[in-house]
Amino acid sequence: MYNAWLKLQGPRDRATLKSACDLAGHMISNSLLDEAKQFLSEQIPLALEVLGPDDMETLKMRWRYALALGDPKDYDETVAILEDVARRSRRVFGDLNPMTTSAERGLRQVRERLGKPLGKYS
Repeated sequence: MYNAWLKLQGPRDRATLKSACDLAGHMISNSLLDEAKQFLSEQIPLALEVLGPDDMETLKMRWRYALALGDPKDYDETVAILEDVARRSRRVFGDLNPMTTSAERGLRQVRERLGKPLGKYS
């Protein structure tokens, strides 16, 4: 779907960016983490510019990028992204929104996987 939207609407279209986010999710689900990181590192700046930092698709992309960072050396970046996504999601969509709860769950998973404290979200 991503390639179809890209050809039809170009890279700066909401449907293209949503499809890019979905594709990244499939990459992560299939353990293609390096590919997902590379792809999302190209898509996130577009999403920030076109959709803004508080848009659901931008937040999902950033959340997925953080989860694709699996190396302990990326711990601080992962935590910073997930804390920001959780904070923005809570402010824009509320405490019970799936994006908010997913970001908070992601923070807990990072802590369990890497065994480090998470500050105020632990």
